[in-house]
Amino acid sequence: MHSNKPSKNYTKTLPSSSAELQRTDCLRSLREIAVPLAERPARGDLTGEVCHWADGYHLNVRLYEKLLLSVFDVLDEGKLTEEVEEILELLKSTWRILGITETIHYTCYAWVLFRQFVITSEQGLLQHAIDQLKKIPLKEQRGPQERLHLKSLHCKVESDQKSADLAFLQSFLLPIQKWADNQLGDYHLHLPEGSTVMDKVVVVAMVVRRLLLEESELAMQSVHATDRDQIESYVSSSIKNAFVRILRDIETMSIATDEHPLALLAEQAIKLLKKDTTVFVPILSQRHPQASIVSASLLHKLYGIKLKPFLDGVEHLTEDVVSVFPAADSLEQYAMTVIESACEEGTAEAYIRKLTQYKAAILRHVGTVRTAQARRPLLDGHDLRLIQDPKGWPCGSSDELMQTRDNGSLNLTS
Repeated sequence: MHSNKPSKNYTKTLPSSSAELQRTDCLRSLREIAVPLAERPARGDLTGEVCHWADGYHLNVRLYEKLLLSVFDVLDEGKLTEEVEEILELLKSTWRILGITETIHYTCYAWVLFRQFVITSEQGLLQHAIDQLKKIPLKEQRGPQERLHLKSLHCKVESDQKSADLAFLQSFLLPIQKWADNQLGDYHLHLPEGSTVMDKVVVVAMVVRRLLLEESELAMQSVHATDRDQIESYVSSSIKNAFVRILRDIETMSIATDEHPLALLAEQAIKLLKKDTTVFVPILSQRHPQASIVSASLLHKLYGIKLKPFLDGVEHLTEDVVSVFPAADSLEQYAMTVIESACEEGTAEAYIRKLTQYKAAILRHVGTVRTAQARRPLLDGHDLRLIQDPKGWPCGSSDELMQTRDNGSLNLTS
């Protein structure tokens, strides 16, 4: 029984002129179907101005994305092919059929380049993506016809049992923003070496944020947010995440080094602050000149939160307990130095006054312990030796600490 299905090699057996004729017929048939669709104006379009496949926005964009993938080198997916300009010029011929505008093109192209960067980690692609993002026209820079066309384009995104109706730019730019926020929200983990990669990620975050603020709803929600506010949010988030990781490992480190956990925590906090001010702040301070003040103040506060319950629970001034005091003082002094170096002359004092300083808290609690011990019939000799030893008190003189001998109080004015 003979099959009517053509052989796989059917076209190979035809003369070259016959194969060409068959391809021509196929293209002609496709054209007969496509042209009527392309000549129907989509809802919201002005007849004769924007003509494309009226029923296929989502398909059209996906087709254009696939076409844009041809700009990558087939032998190295992290590089653009040498013929990239010729390819892009050729793709312009599809704009009328697919309903692509200048804004849609730059948005799709930026997304394709960005996604390829995430896949390959090739920094050059990230820079190319930034270049395309910067070319996306702002709302006031678009013509009335394009604004009307873009306003008609929507898609529904479902995630975590929720659905959202997104405009065209939101559907492409929100995933990029989410990625950038995730990277910068814990830059100590994701961008440990800082360098040019972090600088590019910051640029991506700021450019995308500006474009998304063009959308009216987002603009209303973030009316008071500035680039400076966003940078401060990144610093706070990353410092907190890094501090939590230190806390997670501090007990194990304490056992290994035979140091008090809080003394070791202060040392690690100093290292974290040093790295933040030398590696990351030079990049972040371009958009927030006082980024180092944010990180120093926050680290001082986070350590203070751990120090307070420790001081509240101190009943005896053992060598282990006393070892925490100079470590805490070193962190406090370094944090103040960072704040002073980032401030103009005469302005540092205002920031330092906002700190709940460890010195006063330590002296107050030592005074409380000393008062309790002074009332005992017989003071433990070991505790007395520690209290009278001036070497372990960087935050107050031995005379100041011993003022409690008679009145049980401390002078906290120094």
